[in-house]
Amino acid sequence: MKARDPAALFVETAAALERAHEAAVAGQAEPVTRATRECLTEKIIHEARQAIELAQKAAG
Repeated sequence: MKARDPAALFVETAAALERAHEAAVAGQAEPVTRATRECLTEKIIHEARQAIELAQKAAG
């Protein structure tokens, strides 16, 4: 399994949260909940750990 670049994932997630926030402020969507932010943070951490493990395996 190929892990995604953690930095790229973070940037994508931050951009998605910003778009969701802007939509909520404009009244076009529900506010982003704390649980959603925490879930996305956990996903970033998981992806980062996978990337580190794959890099360590590749390095030998």
